[in-house]
Amino acid sequence: MSPGKQHVVHIGFHASEAHTVDFDADHVTVVMSRSSAARLPAELASRFARIAVLDLPDSDDLDTYDRAVDRMRELVAGLAAEFGPPAAIVALYEHTTLPAARLREHFGVPGTDVRTALLCRDKVPMKEALAGTGIRVPRFLAVGARRPAPRNWPSSPAGRPAGSSSSRAARARASACASSTTPRRSSRSPRPGASRRATRSRSSWKARSTTSTVSSGTGRCAGSAPPATSTPASTSSTATSRWRR
Repeated sequence: MSPGKQHVVHIGFHASEAHTVDFDADHVTVVMSRSSAARLPAELASRFARIAVLDLPDSDDLDTYDRAVDRMRELVAGLAAEFGPPAAIVALYEHTTLPAARLREHFGVPGTDVRTALLCRDKVPMKEALAGTGIRVPRFLAVGARRPAPRNWPSSPAGRPAGSSSSRAARARASACASSTTPRRSSRSPRPGASRRATRSRSSWKARSTTSTVSSGTGRCAGSAPPATSTPASTSSTATSRWRR
């Protein structure tokens, strides 16, 4: 153990966080699952003073590390015997926040305690703890909780049950609006050259349909909707093809 260096213990680690650690200034050790340790690049793994591995299932369960906290105490005690008592126990991820807090309390290391870690992981108790402290907290109601609503809970909350009559009415209005919406012509200024292309397009269309459309009194600018009245077959097909482009 080098004199003057502090012992910093990480609980869990990912290679993307390597730039946040000063491996030269401190004795940096880590307690992590065996599968996670195997994924560390060799160059990064060699920079840790020691890597203590846990035999944990490779899963997304947030409590996997916390259930192994007794084994983690043993590993950290072994690291402390080699590199000195930990000056800091660092947890950068949600699944390591709670076990790291338990280790801090066990080894007398300052930092986030167990109660705070529990509040950070459960938002309902966190808001309840903040109520009455002067910190503004929005009105809330735990989803699925079998408890009466707070007295100051609005009679018509913004969030409504999916099957409520107001929710069904809102969906019906939204559906009606969506079905009645029609495309509108853009009010933006035309791009350079667009007017010349439109002029050529109209001239070309008129040249093909002058005989039928003008004589029947149904001539119109290119891009307008087909008329409701019937027209000769040649006129209808020409106008329709121009409209769909």
